Amino acid sequence: MELLQKNSTYQPQFSKYLEDKRELIGKKMALKYRKQAGLPNDAHGKPIRPYTNSSDAMNHVMSQTKVEYLSTNGRKQNGNLSKLEFTRHVFEEIHQGEQEELKLAVCGLSEKYQLANVAAHLLVPVDTWFDWTEKQRDEYVKKVNAMSECRIC
Repeated sequence: MELLQKNSTYQPQFSKYLEDKRELIGKKMALKYRKQAGLPNDAHGKPIRPYTNSSDAMNHVMSQTKVEYLSTNGRKQNGNLSKLEFTRHVFEEIHQGEQEELKLAVCGLSEKYQLANVAAHLLVPVDTWFDWTEKQRDEYVKKVNAMSECRIC
């Protein structure tokens, strides 16, 4: 306060932010630091699992896809892409990968995802999945995607 020449009622914004977000930070902070801070544990004595920020996770996926594209094409890893390049080589690449994972999840073969309980009735037995043609599989996944679009509306 002396350095900033502030009076005794001054509260630094960062301190205010920490105070305002104390509960949120306590619930979602990284596991290692939660243990060190002695924050709440679950029934097994482990700190309650933190949630990850899905937008940060998606930003990481996009950044990695961009870096891979740039390095594959002999460009600087910190180079810029035009909107068209980004759409074609980053966004569409990620979308295509997610659709492939959805296909695997629908037949229970994805190592990355599984259908939620509310969507378990959409699971297709593996034998049936592989009896279907590629076109039938694509049509089924298209219908599954259409269902999720309707729920958003």
